[in-house]
Amino acid sequence: MLQIFSWMESCNSLQLSSWDHAARLDLIAKGYSTSQAEEYYNKLQSPAARQAASSPLLHCYVTERNVQKAEYFMAQLQSHGLPVDPHSFNEIMKLYVATCQYEKVLSVIDLMKRNNIPRNVLSYNLWMNACAEVSGVASVQSVFQEMLNDETVEVGWSTYCTLANIFRKNGLNTKAQACLRKAETKLSPTGRLGYSFVMTCYAALNDSDGVMRLWEASKSVPGRIPTANYMTAMLCSIKVGDISQAEWIFGSWEGGCRKHDVRVSNVLLGAYVRNRWIEKAERLHLQMLEKG
Repeated sequence: MLQIFSWMESCNSLQLSSWDHAARLDLIAKGYSTSQAEEYYNKLQSPAARQAASSPLLHCYVTERNVQKAEYFMAQLQSHGLPVDPHSFNEIMKLYVATCQYEKVLSVIDLMKRNNIPRNVLSYNLWMNACAEVSGVASVQSVFQEMLNDETVEVGWSTYCTLANIFRKNGLNTKAQACLRKAETKLSPTGRLGYSFVMTCYAALNDSDGVMRLWEASKSVPGRIPTANYMTAMLCSIKVGDISQAEWIFGSWEGGCRKHDVRVSNVLLGAYVRNRWIEKAERLHLQMLEKG
């Protein structure tokens, strides 16, 4: 792909768009290094190209958890007059959460408010997680109320999962259960995104019924169930202590899989080993060897 971009650049009749530059920088970072991505960014002349390419470069710093470079880069964007959108602020907040600098998340929110930068769903979710660490559940509920009052934002399953995890960590399991029930009503009947997340939240609450309800509900979504979803369902079943259910899900996957993936059987193998079910582990291991 990078060779195609180089060829396009060498053709006088072709001109890379700003989003082409962003994609190219992202590929350079993934294929080579962040330093080479920085070099490419610094050579860009067009403000539109620099604006588009700023997101993947900032993401590089966040992925590497390089707080110093991320903060300096954000300051540069603002000083050069380049528009900074909610996505960029979300990236820096994700970095602060990952490095446990929760107070800084609150500072970013204050900055967004002062500059009339709209918050989106992820902004509110990150804000609530930071509040939970800094000042407790009451402040989280206050942020959630502000989110409900924000007409530009639609509260979906991810926010209710965020709330559920916060309540669970604070020992408020009944409230957590209520949030997950609400999250279920926000899941799409035509897309799988979300089902595994809600299922994992139920597993954290040791709710076997919730895990199986979400697994069965996910089957009604059109299309083939991805292998990753089978693995999540098995892991959640094992977490709530229902290994027989994990075995049944594994059997369902095996019966319909087009290509064997050893990661799926390893989920079950790990459970057998941890429970010291050596005969079952050896039998499964031999079966997997026979399948190549």
